[in-house]
Amino acid sequence: MIKSVDLSLPKEDWFGFELERCPYLKDSVEVRPFQEYAVYHALTRDRSVNGLQTGLGKTLCAFLAFYYYKTVFPNTRLIFATTNSAILQVHSEMYKFFKVSESVATIHRGMGESSRDTYAAHRAKVLKSFIAGDIDVVITNYTILRREYKFFFQAAIEMRGRGEHLFLVLDEATIFKGRRTQVSERVKSLCNLSNKVIAMTATLIKGRLEHAFEICSNLGIPLAQSKADFERKFCVMWIPKSKKKWFLKKRLGYKNIEMFLHILKDVAVILKKSDVAECLPPFIPQIMTLEHDTVQLRALKQLFEDPIEFDAEDPNVSPFLVDESETPRETPYVVQVGYSKMGLLDPRLIPGTEAPEDYVSPKTKRILELLSSDVDGKVLIYTHSLQYLNLLRDAISKCEDLDQGYRNVLCISGDVSAEEREHVKDIFTRSEDYNLILLNDAGIEAINLQAAKTLIVTTLPRSSGDLVQLAGRLSRIGSEHECLHLIYLLTENSQDMDEYEITQRQLYLMSLIMGEAEKGLLDMDLLQKMDSVDDPEEYRNKSLMYFVLKGRSKREKQYLSWVEGKNAKF
Repeated sequence: MIKSVDLSLPKEDWFGFELERCPYLKDSVEVRPFQEYAVYHALTRDRSVNGLQTGLGKTLCAFLAFYYYKTVFPNTRLIFATTNSAILQVHSEMYKFFKVSESVATIHRGMGESSRDTYAAHRAKVLKSFIAGDIDVVITNYTILRREYKFFFQAAIEMRGRGEHLFLVLDEATIFKGRRTQVSERVKSLCNLSNKVIAMTATLIKGRLEHAFEICSNLGIPLAQSKADFERKFCVMWIPKSKKKWFLKKRLGYKNIEMFLHILKDVAVILKKSDVAECLPPFIPQIMTLEHDTVQLRALKQLFEDPIEFDAEDPNVSPFLVDESETPRETPYVVQVGYSKMGLLDPRLIPGTEAPEDYVSPKTKRILELLSSDVDGKVLIYTHSLQYLNLLRDAISKCEDLDQGYRNVLCISGDVSAEEREHVKDIFTRSEDYNLILLNDAGIEAINLQAAKTLIVTTLPRSSGDLVQLAGRLSRIGSEHECLHLIYLLTENSQDMDEYEITQRQLYLMSLIMGEAEKGLLDMDLLQKMDSVDDPEEYRNKSLMYFVLKGRSKREKQYLSWVEGKNAKF
């Protein structure tokens, strides 16, 4: 089965070995050298982290490692845990890549079942068949893994008692990075009973080293003896002198990154961009800066100056705001930050904003211009706001200047079920009549959209890791494009620029750990410019929200002064 590989020892040369073709793999499937290394890495370790960049076939690698293992140990079964939205895609990839019969089953909500009783019956049947050995693979989500924990735990014990092997794959591993969640504790128990465990994540750290430490800790992989030991070796901490204020301890940055990388290499697959450059098309970035319009400035002035009142019966508004029956109070700064971000998309998203009936925000206007003349092929447009996604969909579908392929708008959001997402993906990929998808955070993971050529980002995602995941919807093995276009729509002198700056710093940190970053995502010119300031270390490794909140007072003065005509400098 495997030749030129010593499975008892790790190998320093990543590509100095060769795998015979797995008998379960379909003849048409090509396995690349770095994917072979990921398989080798999993086979030579009981616990491993597959940190391949997004779009490089982590799912294929995990299944391939399982079937290689099953060739040696036939009585091996697999539990594959992923997010609910990814279950159908994982299931389809299993049948796409491997020669499997009816030995694969899925358990998840939103299965299209007509009733809760039908779903419960299906779940019970699958679990019973799995423990009896009639089903080799169960694909499920973390919610069901938690709720059915007693069954999976008992099944693992019984399989162990019969001398059978349990293979556990944990997709989107950052979902259980927290050390005190039920998911984490129960996953840790299953890990202890499993013969092989693979955790998969495209970003591994999402801009923070402690994420890698927490993931590995839950897998039973000791990157450090304890959290305190990890912080002492790798984190720059601020600890107040008074022991009574221990809760004020803050992580300001990181140190000994080369040491951390050396330790991480033994348990995680880490690739440089140069190792996979020929497999993924590069991004060509473009930053388009926009100016505030009058409606935006007035809305933002109101946001920072007055309490926001709202209809208490409206379920779509923030519970932090005040209704008419309560005493007015200052709007919390977290709410101000959130609403100012929405105001840069469309000020009508801020409650109480007045705008003309035919109003079009600057970002919407620029998107319509891009779709009418500046882009070709299939396009993705990302926004964090579901409300803006709906406004934008209506504006695009009503714009008669656009080709019908763009006016036929497809959407992926939390309101779209897993089955509907698969249908949207198929239409977008195969039909020339549908060339545009609008998506929010619900669509930045676990969906293949490599038919798209252009990505338009209206607001930065929550973290640099989410930006990597978003870009990975296009940049995937199998893309037929020579290059991809990435367009940032950022409002000048605004929170947009604050978020862009800190996201670039997080990407730079990730590149130090995970290898070279995609140049279309990482703005080295901006990093060099920021490094020229007097004290760049002060905010080099801060979180996204910290950085934005730090700039809040500056933005507040800016908007109040601009509306008053003082044209403030900052």
